[in-house]
Amino acid sequence: MSDEELEAIKRRKMMELMQKNLAQKQQKEKQESAQSEQAERKEMVLRYVLLPDALNYLENLRNTKPKIAEQIEDAIIVLVAQKKIQRKLDKIDIMRVERKLEGVEPRIMFKARGEEQPIDIEEKLKGLNKD
Repeated sequence: MSDEELEAIKRRKMMELMQKNLAQKQQKEKQESAQSEQAERKEMVLRYVLLPDALNYLENLRNTKPKIAEQIEDAIIVLVAQKKIQRKLDKIDIMRVERKLEGVEPRIMFKARGEEQPIDIEEKLKGLNKD
């Protein structure tokens, strides 16, 4: 092979690599734009369904517990798609879903006069049964 043929092969290979790289960049840009568009739609639905206090709580939850927040958001989106949400959700609704996802059972707490910390009523009743 002559030097000219080698140069032609190198140029052709270089052009193929450049085209492949360009195609990959375009594919990546399409994916990113689709993801950002989906995130915008998701945010729009959440703003429509949630009251401001619930939005703030969910935003804080995204920072502290991102997996739980994402599960809550996905559940809300599914319920909206199925038209099962008939009112705007507030902070308490989001907290209930969070507790269910974390497996936390409801507890009744009370604070007696003169005591600094609230007491779980279940623990107090167990203590009374032992006496």
